[in-house]
Amino acid sequence: MRQVYRRRGERTKCSPGFSLMELIVSMVIAMIILLGVGSVLVHQQMAWNQMYERVHEGLVADGYVSKMSFDGVVRKSSLSAMSPQVGAGGNDLNVYYYSNWSSGAPDRYGRSYSLGGVLFVDYGQLDSDGSLLGADRTERLADDVSSVRFSVIGPCVEMVLELDDGKDSMTVVCSATRHNE
Repeated sequence: MRQVYRRRGERTKCSPGFSLMELIVSMVIAMIILLGVGSVLVHQQMAWNQMYERVHEGLVADGYVSKMSFDGVVRKSSLSAMSPQVGAGGNDLNVYYYSNWSSGAPDRYGRSYSLGGVLFVDYGQLDSDGSLLGADRTERLADDVSSVRFSVIGPCVEMVLELDDGKDSMTVVCSATRHNE
């Protein structure tokens, strides 16, 4: 090892490189920047997860399923043979449709109603005089239903569905036109 001697008043030549203090300061600055970027990434991931859950679970899924079912049953219902019937208060709806194209009159029905905060639709057969026979199947469309209202305006049938699960609420408004004669 070489020894460096210095005379009085003479400056010593510094060796190339960084001092320990410069390295510590640069590491602290880099850590602050990394912590800031990491914090932003964590918050963005949490927001993404929350939005994904809102879109693919709960109210949105129930609203979408209800709308598609309502649209399907109303579009295939009879336009001229039997008019849809809306119950007192507008919270249940009966529509009538043909089981196949060769039927002379509507022989099937779809009944949408809310019971205990759940939206259901019953599918069943009609008697020859137009009275409802028992339901062949019942589908549960939506939970957390706070209200549902149906209305018939000419060939169009409208549904206003309000969903509320305690933390989020949503209103689904849809209408469909009856197509079959």
